[in-house]
Amino acid sequence: METGESDARATRRSARTRRKTVKATKLHHENAQHESDSNKSSYVDKDNHVNLEPPRAPQPNRTRRIPKGLVRGKAANENAEHTRARRVEGQNLERTLAAILGALEDLRADNSALKADNQELKTAVEEITRELANTKVQLIDARAQLLELSGELRTQMATNGSPSYADVARTPLSS
Repeated sequence: METGESDARATRRSARTRRKTVKATKLHHENAQHESDSNKSSYVDKDNHVNLEPPRAPQPNRTRRIPKGLVRGKAANENAEHTRARRVEGQNLERTLAAILGALEDLRADNSALKADNQELKTAVEEITRELANTKVQLIDARAQLLELSGELRTQMATNGSPSYADVARTPLSS
């Protein structure tokens, strides 16, 4: 992170903090409205006014947890909605996990099938390689025989002269 940049995660207020701020602002506005309404109904001399109420205690950072049995009204509805939302989120996560596990099982089955196919291909390649080696040996033998026959033909031509087509056709290939 560059110097002077702020981390958005560190400075961003949580949803809970934002809700508390909104509630506190609303409550402050309602109290101010109530105070202005009460001031209109009876005249109070501001210079001689004495505040008989004790000073307000500082507000805690976190809201006080209410035991489940004591939850009433709007708070009960909010808690129930939150619980339902968490339950639905949990069910969605379970479904997602089940889908992932199913896909993983399918991949494992596919992998096993591919391994079997791969083994069959390896066996086929080994067999073809053996056949090619045998064919290569046979070709080498045939070439040697051909060279031998052509050598015999040359010597025969040198001693007897050029043979006729009929003589060549009657000559067996292997002697």
